[in-house]
Amino acid sequence: MKKLLIADDDAQTRRLLSATFEYDYTVFRAADGVIALNMVLDHRPDVVILDGKMPGLDGLAVLGAIKADPDLSHILVVMLTGRGQFSDLERGVGLGADAYFIKPVSPKSLKTWITNHLEAQKKADDISTATDLIN
Repeated sequence: MKKLLIADDDAQTRRLLSATFEYDYTVFRAADGVIALNMVLDHRPDVVILDGKMPGLDGLAVLGAIKADPDLSHILVVMLTGRGQFSDLERGVGLGADAYFIKPVSPKSLKTWITNHLEAQKKADDISTATDLIN
């Protein structure tokens, strides 16, 4: 089963997203950025959903740390934040966010996007493996 980390300082958001994903993923939860980064290092999730504004390290700092580490940079990172200014979006994408959703967002839409992205990523990996075998 794929692993997913939800990092958000809002307990209700963590509960709602956990309920959305718990049947298809092993779900980990963190209430601040420091715990989130430690959980990424400990559990190596396939997907991280990050709130932009959290105590300790904010979501952008956690995103930057994940994408700067060659052992972690493949992790799918989705920003889910109330920061809706274009400059915030630009910074998140610049740091390597795979998606940037502005709250409020439908948990079902978020799950659909993540599922579709992971399936496309798997197909691309399968094609790459097949190409390597042919060559």
